[in-house]
Amino acid sequence: MNKPIKEWGKGIPEYSQDDILSGLELHAFCTNVVAQSMKDNEGYTIEGVILEHKPTQIIANKNGQRYFVIVAGGVFPNEGRISFALKKKFAGFCKEQGVIPLFASVGLMSQDLERATAGLALKYDEYRIKYTGAETLSESEEPDPASDDYRAYCVEQIIEAYETGNFVALYDYFAKDIQMHSQWVLEPLVGKNALIKYFDGKGRTLRKSHTTISGSVVMINRDQKRTGNIMLMSEPGKLCALIRQELDGNMNWIFISPTFNEENQLCKLALNDPQLFSFVPYYDFE
Repeated sequence: MNKPIKEWGKGIPEYSQDDILSGLELHAFCTNVVAQSMKDNEGYTIEGVILEHKPTQIIANKNGQRYFVIVAGGVFPNEGRISFALKKKFAGFCKEQGVIPLFASVGLMSQDLERATAGLALKYDEYRIKYTGAETLSESEEPDPASDDYRAYCVEQIIEAYETGNFVALYDYFAKDIQMHSQWVLEPLVGKNALIKYFDGKGRTLRKSHTTISGSVVMINRDQKRTGNIMLMSEPGKLCALIRQELDGNMNWIFISPTFNEENQLCKLALNDPQLFSFVPYYDFE
């Protein structure tokens, strides 16, 4: 792919959907990049490469120790990401197998400035690749509250609370003056105690019902344009929770947009209809 067999020229050319790297093609390309680097530059022996979306993509050995590697690739301005929940699960799986778990993040950027700025990944284009080595994972994976990853972790905690119907662990993230706004409710809930009371009741209802809930972390598109209640808006690049609720064969969707204060505490939750927003998945692997 570094030596193109198709001349794209400069700028953004005419192209079809078939000319764009699919998720699996991007994933396979990035996996090969990591395997080649581990072999040529990092002293690993590569025992196997799996070019599919599976928990283990690379099996490697170094000094008699075996490693399982999970790879995620992203297109500029993003780098490959996986959820903290998956990191923890993968670390636990590797511990059972007696191997060391590694996560390899790869960033792909077209060498053409316009295509790079647009986040466009065309097949057989020339790319700059960002890969700085793999990180060792831990079962106790949790980011520092001051880190850039912390807010993504908090959104995952919101999703887990809805999926389990247990919101107690979420209360530690609430600011005292937290507010919850919903397009379906005229008056907002204000204050930590008010939200705890609401979510205690919500949790009991969810646990008693036959509701199936799943969620994913999404990011508002850069070109997002939306008008309406300013309290419910989400700016481009913001991380949100997309919740899917299935009950008696009916599917309902809720879009939860969190706002954090300077101490990285949750100070506002906005509940909306997902159809009002344009968004993309935040994690590359899942």
